[in-house]
Amino acid sequence: MKEKYFIIEPLKNPVKGYYFEGETWNGWEQPSFERSVMRELIEEFKDAGYQAWEEGEGDSFVVVDDPESNLSTIFRPVLKNGGEKTINLYQSNAPWAWEKS
Repeated sequence: MKEKYFIIEPLKNPVKGYYFEGETWNGWEQPSFERSVMRELIEEFKDAGYQAWEEGEGDSFVVVDDPESNLSTIFRPVLKNGGEKTINLYQSNAPWAWEKS
């Protein structure tokens, strides 16, 4: 598990996440985020004019990418082996392109 910072459009600041060797989507690194970071991300997406919310109490986080087509990105919790301990992180189901900062 490697800690990295990722750039997510349209957000202004890099976001701290984790990358697990070999986890990619279409060749792109597939980042995972802690719950506290996801809550911050949701607020930043709202500030950028997106519909975004937490589903249940940590069940998942939703960002509506295109309200007209009802296309949404869902971040669901996944248990990951962080070396010395197992941690609960959130990972996207969507084909977003991430950029490392």
